[in-house]
Amino acid sequence: MATSDLIERGQGPFRPPKDITRKPRSGPPRLDGAWYATSYEGVGEGTVTWVMPKVGSDRIPTDAELELRADQNRERSGRRRRKNLERYCVKNKLTRQWTLSVDWSDRPEARFDRDTVVSMAEDYFRRLRKLVGAELPYVYVLEIHPGGNGYHIHVALPALFIGKHAMQKTWGHGVVWYSDRKDGRKLGQRALARSNASYLAKYLGKDVGGVGKGVHAYEVAQGFQARKVSRRCSSLTAAVAFIRSENGNAQPVKVSCSDDWGERYDGPPCYVFTFD
Repeated sequence: MATSDLIERGQGPFRPPKDITRKPRSGPPRLDGAWYATSYEGVGEGTVTWVMPKVGSDRIPTDAELELRADQNRERSGRRRRKNLERYCVKNKLTRQWTLSVDWSDRPEARFDRDTVVSMAEDYFRRLRKLVGAELPYVYVLEIHPGGNGYHIHVALPALFIGKHAMQKTWGHGVVWYSDRKDGRKLGQRALARSNASYLAKYLGKDVGGVGKGVHAYEVAQGFQARKVSRRCSSLTAAVAFIRSENGNAQPVKVSCSDDWGERYDGPPCYVFTFD
């Protein structure tokens, strides 16, 4: 069913908007659906999704259906990782890109040891916090150098007034590079942070395929995640109004609809609103 048709159904008589940020729904499942609006504080993003209650089935899925479901779950997981990374970067204004290389000449046997690199990175961020004199948000992603020279680290940080020499001394394991976009000032902080997140997302999970479950595709400083506020709304109009109210009643600069996301999207009808 097209999203436009479900919009009309979304105008039906549902319960008044209800805050579900901390308290999950309770009681028996409803036979009708509802619009759920979610806003991410400080990110300039909101989503509105049409949700129908799940209907159980006693039929056992075929092997082909199970394989398709597994592929779809992996794809959803990848999309979720990329969006969470983007929201973290935007919320914390991570507009600076750094690359930390490692000189493995004194211990070549460790150049593909992921645990060693993660430990080096965590030690580095402890020293960086001490240098800055405060807690700070960050994201880092590991990449195995295509030339076979082992790991190096891609980092997104806020705009810190720290020179390359001080950053390299704080890292202490090799050369560091700073990447500065020439159009950064034109983009604005949120757009630049989204661009940095898109760059980091290229490397998500490239090195974790053979190391087992439970390995993070990227690492972040804890305590800086974007706060999520969700609300069940009586209509699409009410849901959009809630998203705008959470973003200063501004008009979105971009609206994306699931009707335009292609056949591979198998989720519920959804709108994504982006604000400056």
